[in-house]
Amino acid sequence: MIKDEAEIAAIRKACSISDQAFRDALDFIKPGKTEIEIANFLDFRMRELGASGLSFDTILASGINSSKPHAHPMHKPVELGEAITMDFGCLYDHYVSDMTRTIYLGHVSDEQAEIYNTVLKANQALIDQAKAGLGFRDFDKIPRDIIIEAGYGDYFTHGIGHGIGLDIHEEPYFSQTSTETIKSGMALTDEPGIYIEGKYGVRIEDDILITETGCELLTLAPKELIVI
Repeated sequence: MIKDEAEIAAIRKACSISDQAFRDALDFIKPGKTEIEIANFLDFRMRELGASGLSFDTILASGINSSKPHAHPMHKPVELGEAITMDFGCLYDHYVSDMTRTIYLGHVSDEQAEIYNTVLKANQALIDQAKAGLGFRDFDKIPRDIIIEAGYGDYFTHGIGHGIGLDIHEEPYFSQTSTETIKSGMALTDEPGIYIEGKYGVRIEDDILITETGCELLTLAPKELIVI
């Protein structure tokens, strides 16, 4: 679970490749592009940037599909007014990245913006408070409480995160019954989400490195509400 400097360097590089692929995808995405075309763009661009492979099959979900946390990309064109969720990552020297961003095409409704900003607030709260010694329960509770207080607790249907390294999902895993604490040198994901069945969903996922005094944000792609 604890990563050495060489492992951290590889994860940091994998994250930087994912960051750039996302930025480049913002110029590629247009109305009429299909989910599969956008997913393929991300996958190919990460390889162009130096990735040796993918961490997992890219999740690309637009519109109603974005309400499914693990939707597979389809031959569905993206349309104006839709949320587009991209969950992807790459391998570099055998180590993984894992990030998610949700953007909007053309315009965004007030409800969509409210939900997005709630998820962003939850994501940022954990970044602000994560450090060595924080309990596993609190690691999950900090962002979850924000979503619950906003009235969307029933729509956050998965755990807050997991470890990353050689595998895309590895220890530690977080639960409300755990008595363990996070430790310096752990590479973890921070991935709150809200999913409104039959409408749309939002997830924002970052990779973070735990230190004694806080955490280092490894995924640096923009995550303010983006409308393209």
